[in-house]
Amino acid sequence: MKKDRRIYDECKRIFHDFEFNGVQINKNLLCPPHKDTKNIGNSLLIGLGNYTGGETLIEGVKHDIYHTPVIFNGYEKEHSVCPFDGERYSVVLFKI
Repeated sequence: MKKDRRIYDECKRIFHDFEFNGVQINKNLLCPPHKDTKNIGNSLLIGLGNYTGGETLIEGVKHDIYHTPVIFNGYEKEHSVCPFDGERYSVVLFKI
């Protein structure tokens, strides 16, 4: 069976200057504080959907990712998701 690469290819088209080899899509994930122990270097995170709240907390600093990509090293920096209302998707581009 041929691997479907449409989402990966679209992310490469949109974020062509960002180096990654993995894509993760989350739906309504309220993520506790953690570090991405298998990632290498920076990750790119962007929020989509119809929601309020849901900022990403990186080392104690809130980042509004709604339609605005944030790049940070998730291996080095602890991050989590603040509470939100509505339907929240996040797309994470990363390298392993």
